[in-house]
Amino acid sequence: MKLEKVIYENLVIVGLEGYLDMGTFREFELYIQDIVSESILNVGIDLSKCRAIDSSGMGCILRLMNNLKGKNKKLSLLDVPSNIKGILKISQIDKYLKIISTSEFKAENS
Repeated sequence: MKLEKVIYENLVIVGLEGYLDMGTFREFELYIQDIVSESILNVGIDLSKCRAIDSSGMGCILRLMNNLKGKNKKLSLLDVPSNIKGILKISQIDKYLKIISTSEFKAENS
């Protein structure tokens, strides 16, 4: 898994390339902890290069969402591929998280 972040004024976009699964979710959680502690208001996770996500990865995203919500911050999933979007719909995670494009995320938070 490859992770990178781009910070704007009040938001950060974390790009995730590869798999978010049982073998990688801890690395993702450690990486994102630093971001959550910053003064960023909104976090977007760019999944455009994510190849697959399993239940461990979904649990990781839900924990992140709850952590951010407790700090009055918001989480959005960006540019989600159709195969992952289908998994999110089946598991009904799409009802709790905003799934939008990167350009919409930037426009909403500018």
